[in-house]
Amino acid sequence: VSYFTDLRLALFLFAAADELPLSFMPLYTRAAHNPFPWLSESVLISMPLAGYLLAIVLVSPFARPLAQWRGPRTLLLLSAVPTLAAHLALYFATSVPEIAAARLVIGSVYALVTLACQDYVIDNTPREERDRSLGMFSTVLFGGIFCGTALGGVLADRLGQANVFLLSAA
Repeated sequence: VSYFTDLRLALFLFAAADELPLSFMPLYTRAAHNPFPWLSESVLISMPLAGYLLAIVLVSPFARPLAQWRGPRTLLLLSAVPTLAAHLALYFATSVPEIAAARLVIGSVYALVTLACQDYVIDNTPREERDRSLGMFSTVLFGGIFCGTALGGVLADRLGQANVFLLSAA
């Protein structure tokens, strides 16, 4: 019998790694090369977040069909490749479009992974335990988000901003 405990650690680590650079992303983006000098700085530094959120909105409808087709476990494992590539791309990024493109990929994968995990919980939990399991899912997900964001700021201060992307990739 499968339970939510099967994926709690993986979901927590994925959410934490995804959010490690969030605390310093506007500063990292502002320091990057701006090929759009006509854009205001506030719009420019919001481009990575806008790309991330746009990707989540556009990819979310495809998460359940992909999870049913490939299975949640396979989808999680396959998601590691673009996540790794996007975090490495952030490490090597020198311009705002490169940063925004990498965040777009990360947002896409985030939508697939979190919704595949949620569907796994729904599909593999008895009806009478579903509320509790979805509560645990939310706790693990948001725990990873908050821990990753806080830890990312500390690590950026100690290791440098670019090195946090390497840690996220790992």
